[in-house]
Amino acid sequence: MSDDGVVVPEPEPTSKPREGLHTAKEEESRYTPDVDLVSSTLRTEATANLPQSTRTSAAWVALLVGMLALIVVLVFILENLATVKIGFFGEHLKLPLAVALLLAAILGGLVVFLLGSIRILQLRQAVRKHHGMHSAS
Repeated sequence: MSDDGVVVPEPEPTSKPREGLHTAKEEESRYTPDVDLVSSTLRTEATANLPQSTRTSAAWVALLVGMLALIVVLVFILENLATVKIGFFGEHLKLPLAVALLLAAILGGLVVFLLGSIRILQLRQAVRKHHGMHSAS
């Protein structure tokens, strides 16, 4: 209020930009789309017309992948029929090269499976032990 009784409005704080003027960040955000909103909208529109996946369709895809893998293995075997002599723990066998390599791969897979199973059992035991300590307190 001034001396003669006239109400004078307080000036606006200077930190706020004046009408029509924007900070660089505000200017950028005006023209930058919301990436999450755009991607979720596109994902929703792209999948709206697709049929739902079922167990049967998943089984068909797995069957197709399995059949393709068997074809690759069959071609591998047919191209590697040369007989080789294999020695293992004093035993000597004569096998086609492909069969020997497949047996080696299967044995390697079994070793990985065995070691992985042991590690999973160790982790389960540790979780049970840790869970038991928290439930007792």
